Amino acid sequence: LFKPGDAVEGRPVACFRIPSLVAANGTLVAFACARNWTGDGCVPRHPVPTDDSTRIVMRSSTDRGKSWSPISLVAVNAMDFEAVYDADTGDLLVQECSGDKGCRQNGKSNMQIRSSNLGETWLPPTILGAAVLGKADGVLVGPGRGLQLRGNRAGKQGRLLWCGHKDDDAHGRITPIWVSD
Repeated sequence: LFKPGDAVEGRPVACFRIPSLVAANGTLVAFACARNWTGDGCVPRHPVPTDDSTRIVMRSSTDRGKSWSPISLVAVNAMDFEAVYDADTGDLLVQECSGDKGCRQNGKSNMQIRSSNLGETWLPPTILGAAVLGKADGVLVGPGRGLQLRGNRAGKQGRLLWCGHKDDDAHGRITPIWVSD
């Protein structure tokens, strides 16, 4: 679905990483991180564009993967993400790290992006920050996808869950898990 040299907004992309597939009310939605820089497993085989930005991109299929929409943009200067479909609201949500190289540099924060029409359009990102994530603010989200909990526990059904990882000077590597409420 995503291969080196594919164009995003008319520019070829050197590498696609962190693929994720979400089933959303009969539609398959595939996400990936489009990277134009080397390292972290990206070794360009095509001419590398001069910008080194990262983008979250997606494609969708309404016929069980027989055909796919063109690549479309979800977020710019974003990476390390997880997507989840909220079956209760019909929204797609993407939590990600924003910044030139994600959350690892310049104290950037985590963001959440929402689409109420299966990725045709996206609302502006919402900063999660320390108010939501506490000491885990700046966590590298994923890789993988978020989950929506189902079950019989009172007050827990429909809750959205994400996880990530972060190097912490005081505690070494931490693996935070956070929920929608």
